[in-house]
Amino acid sequence: MKTVFKEGFTLMEILIVTALIGIISVAVILLLDPWAQINKAHDAKRKHDLAVLQKSFEDYYSDKGCYPQAEHLCFDVSTAVNVCAISKTVTSKLCHICGLETAPPKFSEFSPYLNKLPCDPQHPSKDYLLEVERPGCARNDASVCAESTSPPCTSDYCPQWYRVYADFSYENDKDSELFGCKGGGCGPAKLSPPYGFDYGVSSHQVGLQKSNGYVCVSDNSCNACQSPRDYNACVQDPGCPNKSLIYGTVESCCAANPSFPGC
Repeated sequence: MKTVFKEGFTLMEILIVTALIGIISVAVILLLDPWAQINKAHDAKRKHDLAVLQKSFEDYYSDKGCYPQAEHLCFDVSTAVNVCAISKTVTSKLCHICGLETAPPKFSEFSPYLNKLPCDPQHPSKDYLLEVERPGCARNDASVCAESTSPPCTSDYCPQWYRVYADFSYENDKDSELFGCKGGGCGPAKLSPPYGFDYGVSSHQVGLQKSNGYVCVSDNSCNACQSPRDYNACVQDPGCPNKSLIYGTVESCCAANPSFPGC
């Protein structure tokens, strides 16, 4: 009887194939960078959400002659921050938008223009920040405005401008760079810490607030960029060798580099 021998893989061949598969897998992961793709997807949703909000706000304004109030949009309107002028009068309100939270107290008045409010894809760690005009009133709250003037705040007001900000996940987003917001350089100046957002939309009456205190990393420290200390000034500053390490504020730089001197 003739014996038939079947050829198989040697141990060495199996090890070589396994190693090749491993190398290819690592190369694919490095090339595609799945975390970067996830972050880009989050930011794409943020851009879409803010575009939807902007359209609904403008539709509301066309009908009402006012933009929607914080009470129409924010789930945390009861704890909204009042931004005050030197005269101690309230000029705007700061609060957050998220359709997954409790409905705003006056949402039913706005719902014909947008039946569900969007929410940041990384809620609750991140939320869309609304700043809306709150004209012509004063507060008795010493922690907010320090003193009282007239007239007092009422529940009825007619905002003539708004801003909505988003905190991006992908550090190298081109729109954030184009808007001059890269590195957390946009947002309300009176936040503590100030600014901290990478993208936003606003009514045509106002633009986004932008930092004039940009810093960059050089010599293992957070250093001020050349005048006028906006994002573009940092990009052009020869003292900022690494253009990917530019931040809107010292606070943002220190948060990313806590071991630096002075942080």
